[in-house]
Order: sequence, then C-alpha cells, then structure tokens
Amino acid sequence: MPVETVFLIGSETRLIVTTTNLLAVLDVSQFLASLDKAYVCLRQFESFAHNAARYAQPPLVIEDLILRVLNIKVEGLMIGRIRVESPGIWEFIGKLFPFEVIRKGLNDRHERKKDESYRNSQEEKRLRLENMSRETGVVRERIDLLRSAGFPEDAIQELVKTFITEPLIELQDNSRISHEAFIEGE
Repeated sequence: MPVETVFLIGSETRLIVTTTNLLAVLDVSQFLASLDKAYVCLRQFESFAHNAARYAQPPLVIEDLILRVLNIKVEGLMIGRIRVESPGIWEFIGKLFPFEVIRKGLNDRHERKKDESYRNSQEEKRLRLENMSRETGVVRERIDLLRSAGFPEDAIQELVKTFITEPLIELQDNSRISHEAFIEGE
C-alpha cells in the first residue's frame, strides 16, 4: 500500500494512502491501529516538547515524565475520505509533525527493503530508527526544545524511544500493509 504524499490544504495536513491489492481485514485493522498509535504518540511528544519548560522541574524521574506525556490529551488520526475501488485511496487528516515523522520513517524502511541482502537484527533496527528520529529535522527541533529546557540526555533518549522509535517500529513490523508501504513525497 503506497503512502504517496503529505500535503497541506489550508490549515489541514493530509496523508494519502493508495491501495492496489486485495487486503485482509486483519491487516487493515493492524495497520490502522499502529498508524493511529504512532500518530498519537508523536502528537503527545510534540505537545510535551513545546511545553518542556513547564515539565523541567527537578527531580526528573523518567517514569514520571513518560506518565506526564501519556496524560497529554490529543486528537487521534481522522479519516477524511476513503475511495473503495482499484486503486483505492485512504485520506487521513491530522497535524504535519506526526505525518512527516511517519512519512520519513516508512520511507527509510522502503529504502532499506530495496537492498534485499541487507538484514538488520532487532537491536540494529531500533538503533537506526532512534538515530533517524534524532536526525530528522522536525524531531531534532523538538529535542532541542527539551535540551534548552534543561532535560538530561538520558531522559530525552527515553522519551524519544517511548514516543517515536517504538511506535514507528510497531507500525513497520505489525502489519503486512506497512511492509509493502513506501512514500514518495515532499
């Protein structure tokens, strides 16, 4: 299922997914659940980063920080339209930051899949995604907000792992659909 692009229409950001194959209901439900979880986690991380100064009160206990982020209420992913035919289209409406991180994460996976001889262990995958998420400009900006608020590197690494790396790994690994996905985009 190709994820073709992320684009803005007014103040809305849309993610377009094009389907060309027959899809099992279980695969679709797993993909949608993983996509929504990744989207919500990224929205929570973004909100936390933008309000980092409010949360940077010592002592900084990582478990408490994770609970604070989990308690941030954000709107989940919305379906804008679905066209059921061949090719079919799923259009999701949401915020730019999560869509960009998801797009870049799935695109990175597609590039790795092109080289069939290259196989990662689970740890190497996790480290690559962590590095990718740190290097992605939109994520780096949020990490810089946490640093400027005084968060220690170990807390930042744990937040990135919990709210970016792990949801992206789940999105990539839990659904046959995301294994076939690639992103062409901006």
